Amino acid sequence: MAKVYRWLAKPYRALLALVALGLLVFLVTALWWGAQRHEYITIGSGIKLYNLGVKDVIEGFKNSSNVDIRVILRNTGDLMRLLSDGSICFAFTASPYLESLYLSKGVIEWHGVFAYSYLIVAGPSDDPANVSGARSLMDAFKRIYMAGEEGKARFISRGDLSAEHVREMLTWNLTGFDPRGRAWYIRTAQGPVQTALIAENMRAYLLMDEGTYIALNVQDKIRDLKILYANSSDPLNLFVASMVSSKNDACKSLRAFILELREYVMGPGQAIIEEKYSPQGLLYPAKGKERELREAWESLSKIGG
Repeated sequence: MAKVYRWLAKPYRALLALVALGLLVFLVTALWWGAQRHEYITIGSGIKLYNLGVKDVIEGFKNSSNVDIRVILRNTGDLMRLLSDGSICFAFTASPYLESLYLSKGVIEWHGVFAYSYLIVAGPSDDPANVSGARSLMDAFKRIYMAGEEGKARFISRGDLSAEHVREMLTWNLTGFDPRGRAWYIRTAQGPVQTALIAENMRAYLLMDEGTYIALNVQDKIRDLKILYANSSDPLNLFVASMVSSKNDACKSLRAFILELREYVMGPGQAIIEEKYSPQGLLYPAKGKERELREAWESLSKIGG
């Protein structure tokens, strides 16, 4: 019997050794995989804004928490809804009216204007409404309205509560004219690039972001569309960074990272915008103009619907 036990002992010892080795390999692999696994955060941005500078700001962000960034590109309305349900924890948007709605609902805990650009009136090179002679944006709109009523001009509106659309509605209100329902007033419900291309094809006027115009012009996508009115003292295309409420359960575990991202966007990220985009007239950092831009945002946030 003792011989039998001795005979069985050898394979059991080998089996036990094999099991122990397997457990060791498993533990080492698990530890290695855990070290390699990164947390990630999903943030949102408007498409135009992402291409105009947010992409470089995000790529320039170096964080110490080893968290990867995933970006969803949507319009402001969609981004606000994604913030509401925790699908994203941080957003870059450009619609004061919609931003203010979700701020009042408590969805957004903090937001700040981190960049801005200028709005221009662009139109056909022959300028049938003589917008090039306008003394103000309101004067330019009055000229377009009168020319439209005479059958000489058309106006293209985004109609999407974007920064351009909100400013457009405000300007029409100030003129005392209401173009809605007029045959010459066309709403696209499209983004900035598509709307500009429609205006180019229809030889119509539109209010648009100067950065978008410059980019399309460089790409040779617009030829007849010209800048007819611009005012460099009126930076009312405002780009906002928004941080989700701390009450949002889906983003609580990444709270420290979100705060770090906010500080970067409003700090070192400003230099990226200034160095890479300001010289081309595409985008300007908010640093040094925080109070002025905040007041402008407050004014525009009351215009909508």
